Amino acid sequence: MKYPIVATEAPALRHRFIDKIALVYAGFIVMMLLTQLFTFESWLELVVAMDITTSLGGGYLIAGLVVGIELLALPFLLRMYLSPAFRWLSMIFGWLVGALWLFFSQWTMTVTPEFENVGFFGTIVEISPGWWAIVLSFVMLAVSSVIIWGMGPELRRRL
Repeated sequence: MKYPIVATEAPALRHRFIDKIALVYAGFIVMMLLTQLFTFESWLELVVAMDITTSLGGGYLIAGLVVGIELLALPFLLRMYLSPAFRWLSMIFGWLVGALWLFFSQWTMTVTPEFENVGFFGTIVEISPGWWAIVLSFVMLAVSSVIIWGMGPELRRRL
């Protein structure tokens, strides 16, 4: 049996201001994404220098995945017409953006404290690692969790 993949409208909001919060969060992700893409060569070098993986290719893969995850988080945040499966995937990526940056902020503060740039905005804006970077990442994670609560599809149990 074949099921057609049909784009559907975003579910109803649980709070009237949640779409505006999602729009601001999407704008922040777009700024991060654009600055990382404008300086992608130096962004690659920055991620490789973080020593998250032991290989050059692994660092390049992580840098590309971060940019891809940020890009694929936008359709859910902008309430586009999506298939239900892609809506779930984009919603998970929206939460994963905050989780990845929380990991990067913690990593640069504890493992590589000599770093001068966390990499939120690529290498255009140098943001030094520290507790405030971890707090900013945690705020991103909390905001994405609130957005998921307010705009996410409901779980339906089938008995």
